[in-house]
Amino acid sequence: MPSSDPLPPKESALFRKILKCYEMKQYKNGLKLAKQILSNPKFTEHGETLAMKGLTLNCLGRKDEAYDHVRRGLRNDLKSHVMKSQLGIDLHEWNQNREEINVEVPVE
Repeated sequence: MPSSDPLPPKESALFRKILKCYEMKQYKNGLKLAKQILSNPKFTEHGETLAMKGLTLNCLGRKDEAYDHVRRGLRNDLKSHVMKSQLGIDLHEWNQNREEINVEVPVE
């Protein structure tokens, strides 16, 4: 199953909770929820979930681990709205450019 496919209702509800935890700065809870989705063999490479896990790890100060998760998320699902909005934030925060993260960003 490609990671750009929508999540089933159960995992989709968990993902919405991750977003809410991120907005409310409840990062540890968000990590636990992301782990639940990513522990399912069908969704181990779900791009949006990987990216949100990376963003959450970044907020907890685990920069290297965060960077790896965001890169994996970008590799798996570059076209999602979460990925597009967070790509700019991540690039700015980590002072990286597109060539350094080895991702081609489509020009719209």
